[in-house]
Amino acid sequence: LNTEEAASKFYKSKPKSFDVKSSYYRWEREWNGQEIQDAIQANIAAQSTTGFVCPAVQKGETIGIIKELKVLRRGDSGKIMELEIVTDCGSYVVQKELVIRRLFTNKGKALPSANVVFEQEYNENGDLIYIKAYGGGFGHGVGLSQYGAGFMGNKLGQSFDQILKHYYSGITLATEPVVLSNENNNIIQQFYTK
Repeated sequence: LNTEEAASKFYKSKPKSFDVKSSYYRWEREWNGQEIQDAIQANIAAQSTTGFVCPAVQKGETIGIIKELKVLRRGDSGKIMELEIVTDCGSYVVQKELVIRRLFTNKGKALPSANVVFEQEYNENGDLIYIKAYGGGFGHGVGLSQYGAGFMGNKLGQSFDQILKHYYSGITLATEPVVLSNENNNIIQQFYTK
């Protein structure tokens, strides 16, 4: 999902999934031009203190009128890793998913995740007048959905090891290592599986 085309196709769709009933499975947010301007302007100075907004914006500094949002880089999961905010006064590059999420507040709340694509609309003068965000997920994106795992356990009766093996391929579940030995300067761990 590291291209705009693939991310857009995925986050605008609802493929079958164990977490399809989660309110965070797919979500949408929208802003008119003034709302997105106000949200980013209100949040960018605070997010600049993280060191992940370049150039940094000081409190009280105006960024200018937002002209465009450009995704510069996505992770393999589709998460925005680097975003450029183009204004009539210059451009600001924002990195890190949490910083990006906190810039785009909607009704006082940050985006649930940076797994999001933006549709931008312009008027006949080329002014940005509307943005719609299509996103999916909630959290860090490390692979296991709590909603999906709950559905698999509660509704499908699957065991914890079936659930974990669904989300993490190629794993082996074992008890805590109990034997550590040092032979010829090599530390050896032994795991005991069921």
